[in-house]
This record gives sequence, structure tokens and C-alpha cells, in this order.
Amino acid sequence: FDTGAATSVRYPRWNRRVYPRWSRGTTWAGSDGDGRLHVLVVRDGRLLWSREDLDPVDAEEPGDAEDAEDAEEPEDAGSKWAGAELLGVTGGDLAPVVSVGTDSQGWPLVVAVRLADQHVLVTSLNGSGGTWSGRWTDLGSPDAGSAAGPAIGGPVVTTTDDGRTWVLVRNGSGGVSVTSRDPAGGGWTGVWEDLGGGPDV
Repeated sequence: FDTGAATSVRYPRWNRRVYPRWSRGTTWAGSDGDGRLHVLVVRDGRLLWSREDLDPVDAEEPGDAEDAEDAEEPEDAGSKWAGAELLGVTGGDLAPVVSVGTDSQGWPLVVAVRLADQHVLVTSLNGSGGTWSGRWTDLGSPDAGSAAGPAIGGPVVTTTDDGRTWVLVRNGSGGVSVTSRDPAGGGWTGVWEDLGGGPDV
């Protein structure tokens, strides 16, 4: 331990250039076709999922102005959330970052990275039932076969207007690689395309 760390001018300058290996990101929540929010986070290498419970609102007949004035505010107008659940078996611990998006039908899907081989994994919601399939599709790694070994970043998932779903990650060369799924619920291409942009996107 360097006893001069607290006073040396070198260390503050060095600390400003330190970045986390895995960014927390901002795409760990999304909504489904019913408007229900879903939150997904990694804890101890496992993916936890919680969803918003949407209680049906009883329709009331409109009353007169006096009735409206006498109406009491509900005790709890906030959302209720289901307890966290484990989301399927991924074959190993996950990196502490996920990306939640929507498919061509408007239903959520989540993309994660398995730490052991840094393969990109994806699973999706079953539909209006409000549960996740728990079946993961292994998209491989853009760094497969690389002499430098796998060193990808956190994934990002998005769906374009033509219905194609795209997954993008920072690859080991410091650029961006992308793979996609055919529109209308088709299969993933299984091919990663290097878009370049390195060495330090």
C-alpha cells in the first residue's frame, strides 16, 4: 500500500481514468403488451425478475358533483410488485449487466452475457401470460476464435421498424459487433458482423 496515495497528485488523475469492467447500463427494465413493467437484474451471477401487478380497476357509475366531492382517495394508488424470481438456467454465472428490449410483437426480451465463455444469451416473455420462457438461446460470441480471447462488453438490444431485432456488443478489438433475428419471430442468424469502430469505442 502506498502511504502517499492520499496526498500524491498522481492518484486523483489516475482514478479519473478508471472505468468499471461492466457498466450498469440503463436498459434493465421494460414493459410488455399489457403495459406491465418488468425489471431484471443480475445478483450473484443469476438473473432475477420482478413484474408489476396490474390490479383491475372497478368501473363506477358517474355520480353527481356532491358524490365526487365526498369521494375518498384510495389508500394506496401506487403499483404493486411481485416478488423476485430466478429466470431460468444459463449454464454459468452472468455478467452484472443486461439489456431489455421488445421483439417485433411488442413483447419484452432480455439479453445477457455468460462470464465463463462470454457468450451472448437471449430469452423472451411468453406473451400475455406475464411469465418468461426460461429457455435461453445462445448467440455465441463475436470474439470466438480470436487470438486475444473473448473480451466483449455489455449487450444492447433493439428492434427496428421492419421488425428485425438487433443485438450489439463491444468486441475484443474495441469495435462493435452485431447479430440479428429475422422479422416476425424468425430465428437468429447465428452470425456476428464486425461493424468496426475500434480500437476503443
